[in-house]
Amino acid sequence: MYILTGGAGFIGSVTAAALEASHAQNSEVVIVDSFGKSSKWNNVVKRHVREIVPPHRALDFMDDHADEIDAVIHFGGIADTTEKNMDILHENNVVFTKALFDWCADNDTRFIFASSAAVYGGGENGFEDSNDLREVNKLRPLHPQAWSKHLAEKYILQAPKKPSSWVILRFFNVYGPNEYHKGRMGSVVQHAYSQARQDGTIRLFKSHLDDVKNGEQKRDFIYVKDIARLILWMLKHQNIQGIFNVGSGKARSFNDMADILIKNMKKKINVEYIDIPPEIRPNYQYYTQANMTKMIQTITSSNTNPFQFTSLEDGIADYVNNYLTSEDPYL
Repeated sequence: MYILTGGAGFIGSVTAAALEASHAQNSEVVIVDSFGKSSKWNNVVKRHVREIVPPHRALDFMDDHADEIDAVIHFGGIADTTEKNMDILHENNVVFTKALFDWCADNDTRFIFASSAAVYGGGENGFEDSNDLREVNKLRPLHPQAWSKHLAEKYILQAPKKPSSWVILRFFNVYGPNEYHKGRMGSVVQHAYSQARQDGTIRLFKSHLDDVKNGEQKRDFIYVKDIARLILWMLKHQNIQGIFNVGSGKARSFNDMADILIKNMKKKINVEYIDIPPEIRPNYQYYTQANMTKMIQTITSSNTNPFQFTSLEDGIADYVNNYLTSEDPYL
């Protein structure tokens, strides 16, 4: 049995679909999530899961089924990078993570934790996925949500008792199907598509740096299906542990993204550059690129075929043609 927190969310629901399709170890999936008024229930309508458990019941459920649990895959938490209530962030992203990790340590159960590349802050200390606590302490997240992930990472690294198998995954800029409920927190690919469909214009941020042209800000875009495939790979390789970057390893500009999107929409679309809102300008990242050396070396050393990440061209093509323009856009 796999416990999948945040399993109705964006990355979690795509991972649930991949687990179901692969019949991974013939294990059942238990989704831990809350819904409220969110539309994310659509993400799991097609899923055949053993149970859906609210977060406040997760630990009790796990205690009741401890002997059946193969791994805890922890995607749950607050992903809103504009959330400023640190008490809410701490309770959901730090305290809950600590409780799940401690449970896995006590029961020696595989623990996979979704962190974020936002812990790198502005990237002034690089994008090295080191397990060294001294290096992790040097990172300077730019907003409270990233800081909450940073706190959770440091707890795991310092914990005196750990499960024999654990990983921390720092996701870079994820895009793809099942992100529709995220609103303003959706990927720039989804937002650009919605703008183009609505009024024929894609709006990108201007650059406020002299040495970066408008739209040439760069991100490491990773297709959500790649993350799901990587989770499946990790579940098969129990000896892997530590912190790992999860990106394509290749930064691409927002102009590149817009050009690829326009090509796939097959219609005349304008690109307009707008000012970065003053409230986010101080914390705005102009460049992110995952250092994937550690991950690639780990996969290669396991004597498996090299993991091929989806190019931005292929990812956007699949997203647009098989989901965004489909009558049924859900995976």
